[in-house]
Amino acid sequence: MSGLLNRLIGGWQWNGIVTAQGGFPISPLLGFNGSGTGDLNLVDVPDRNPDFKGPVILGTVDHWFDPRAFKVPLAGTLGNAGRSALRGPGLFNVDTSLFKRIPIRESVTLQFRAEAFNVFNRANFGLLNQVVFSGNSANYSDSDSAGQITSTANYSRQIQFALREPDRAKPQLVVSSAKSRGCRSDHPVCAAALASRHFLSGAFPSSARRGMRLA
Repeated sequence: MSGLLNRLIGGWQWNGIVTAQGGFPISPLLGFNGSGTGDLNLVDVPDRNPDFKGPVILGTVDHWFDPRAFKVPLAGTLGNAGRSALRGPGLFNVDTSLFKRIPIRESVTLQFRAEAFNVFNRANFGLLNQVVFSGNSANYSDSDSAGQITSTANYSRQIQFALREPDRAKPQLVVSSAKSRGCRSDHPVCAAALASRHFLSGAFPSSARRGMRLA
C-alpha cells in the first residue's frame, strides 16, 4: 500500500457499545402505614382491585401503571398486591466512536476522534412514582402522580469531535522508604526492579539508576 493511500484509508478504528436492559422490578405502594406496624417507611402495598379489567401496565410517562388496578386494604391488614409485581421501563442505548490515527512524523502521531452517545436519541425513562394512595386508612385519596415518570435515565444524543496526541507511556519507578538510604537487592521494591530486564536495558531514568546500589 502506497504511503498516500495508507494515510487516507489506514489507521481507522471503530468502536461501539450497545446496552439493553429490562425494567427493574417495582412495587405499588400504599403511601402510609395502613397495616399498623408502626413502620414509618413506605413499605405497605395495596390490594389488587378485583373489579379492575384491562392491562395494569400502560407504559406512558403520565401513568406507567394504571392506579385503578389497586385499592386500599382494610386497616390493620397487609395488602395482597405483592412486592416487585410490576416492571419499570427498560433501557436501550447505543454509543459509538470513530478514531483515525494520523502520523505526522516518526515520533509524533495525532488521533482524530468522533464520538456519539445515545446515537438513536432514544428517551430512556427513569424511575416512577410508586405511591398509589396518600393520607391514612380512615381518610385517603388517590395520588394524582401515581405511576408518573418525571426524569430520564440518560441524556439526549451527544456528539463531540477531538484532535489529540495519544498518551505515551512514561516509565515510572516507585521507591518507598529505601529512597532515603539507598536501594538494596534485599528490599522488596528494589528486588522487583532488579528482576526486570527493563531495569538492565535502561528503561528507568538514569537519575533513578544512579540512586540505587546493589548489595
